[in-house]
Amino acid sequence: MNLSGIVRKKKTAILSSALASSVITLISFSATEASNRVILFVFLEPVALACVMPFLLSHRRDAESHRARILRPIADAAIFCALLAAGAAILAIYTGVVEPLLSTLFLLPFALFVASSTTLFSLLSGLYSGQIAGATLATLIISTPFYVSFILKIVPSTLRLFVAQSAVNVNPIIVASASLLQFDWLRSPRMYSICPIGGDQFPFYYPSWLEVAAGYLLCGLLFAAAAYLLSRKIGRRKERKYGKTCNSDKLQL
Repeated sequence: MNLSGIVRKKKTAILSSALASSVITLISFSATEASNRVILFVFLEPVALACVMPFLLSHRRDAESHRARILRPIADAAIFCALLAAGAAILAIYTGVVEPLLSTLFLLPFALFVASSTTLFSLLSGLYSGQIAGATLATLIISTPFYVSFILKIVPSTLRLFVAQSAVNVNPIIVASASLLQFDWLRSPRMYSICPIGGDQFPFYYPSWLEVAAGYLLCGLLFAAAAYLLSRKIGRRKERKYGKTCNSDKLQL
């Protein structure tokens, strides 16, 4: 397939990704101070990856090789991240800091995780159900401060520190704001009124963004491998089914 054909097939993903990147960049520029613009961008990028990107991933169960079933959504995710990086570059040039670009680089493994998990869910339950499941999982990951307090009330006291630290470790917004911006979001007075893990009773720590990125890279590769194996299993099942049909037709003839 030539380059024009690839661009036509990716036209919807490219235009939608460009729109999402433009909206994030414009919202970031609405802040009056340069530091607040960077904070807004770093906060909004994971939201776009979780809530928008899963619905832009193309996926076909038929008429496609097993490898292409896995690589197609990952390519769409790469397009989405590339256009986010373009918005980050504009903001970095305007503000004179590199944190927006670093945040996009940090989110690449998270994007791989979202793309591969959405692909696996799509193979299990169909395209639209898989997209909804992928977006739901990613949204739960980036919104841990808003519901972890309910979990802390029902888990045993011996597990509360583990739950609080896990809620911090998996959330790319929290890790990026702390590691890249030195912004202690969870211990701010307004956030503490929503999420109690910023208090003294939960002495958590902020992990390095490299550690979290490595974790999402590993999880993304595992999900991609599981999706590839499931795709092969679905293919073998169809081959056996169609083979039996062909044999029965020959017997009838």
